[in-house]
Amino acid sequence: MLNVLTANIGTLLDLYGVERGLEHFRSTPTLNFDQFKYYLQKEVFASLPNRLQLSELRSYETRIAEVCWLVCRKRYLFRDQKIFSDEDIFQIFRIFCVLADLTPDLHNENTYQVLLHPTEVCKIAQTLASSLGCIFDEEDFTSLSISMGNFRLTPFIAVLESRCLNGVKDEVAIREAMTDIYQKIVEDVIKKGFLSKKGYIFPTMREYWFVLRPSELTYFKSRSEKDRCGSLPIEPGCKIEPKTGYKIMLHTSERSFELGTTDHMSRLQWISALQLAADHSG
Repeated sequence: MLNVLTANIGTLLDLYGVERGLEHFRSTPTLNFDQFKYYLQKEVFASLPNRLQLSELRSYETRIAEVCWLVCRKRYLFRDQKIFSDEDIFQIFRIFCVLADLTPDLHNENTYQVLLHPTEVCKIAQTLASSLGCIFDEEDFTSLSISMGNFRLTPFIAVLESRCLNGVKDEVAIREAMTDIYQKIVEDVIKKGFLSKKGYIFPTMREYWFVLRPSELTYFKSRSEKDRCGSLPIEPGCKIEPKTGYKIMLHTSERSFELGTTDHMSRLQWISALQLAADHSG
C-alpha cells in the first residue's frame, strides 16, 4: 500500500522509482507513521522548491489528496442507504483532512488517529442543514458527541448524511451546498458572486460569475463554474478603490481592472473581500 502511494505521489512530482527506496529504508519490513513521513520529506518532497506560489501549492495539495483518496476511498464509498455522491464524499474527506487533528493513539505505540473535534462537526453540519433549508437538532448532536468524543471520518460522514439532509432529494442542491462549504474551507474562497467587468478590446461591461481567493479573482461564464474565462491577479499591495456608478477599480502591478457591482452594499462587500484577499496573497 505504501509503495503504491509513494509511487503515485512521486509520479505527480515527475519523480520515478522513489518507491523502491522504501524496501531498504531502515532495513525493516514495516514502517510506522513517523518513519514514512520522514521518508517522504527527504526522498520525495525535497525535490520541491523552498517557496511556491499559492496557486502552485494549492494545485499540489489537490493532486496529492486525490492520490491519497485513490488508495483509501473504497471503505468510505460503500455505505448503506447512501445519499452523498462519490464526489461529495471526496470533498468531505478533504474538509476532514484540513480541520482534523493528528493525535497519538494512547493504546498503540507509534500510531496516530486523525480526529475531528465535535465543535467543528457541529459547525459544518449546521451550515449544510441551513443551506438546504433543513433543521439541525443541536441538542441531539450534543448528546451524540458526549458519547462519541472526537469523530473519525466515517462517523463524520454518517452525521452529515443522517442529520442534515432530512427529506432532501435534490442531488444538485446537495452538490452545491457541499461545494460551497468545501470551497470556503479547502480552497480558501473568500467571496463569490456576479460582477461586471470591462473588456480588454471593447470597453463594454459584461457580467461574469466571480470567485475570489487569496492571489486571484477567477471569472466564469456562469455560476456552475464549468467554463473558466480568465483570472485577475491579486497581489500584496494591490490598490482597491471605489468609482462612481457602483464600480470598483482594482490596480495591480501590471494593469488596472474595472469591475461593476449592482448597489452600494454589494460594492462595499466586494471592496472588503478584495482587500482581505490582497492582505493574504503573499
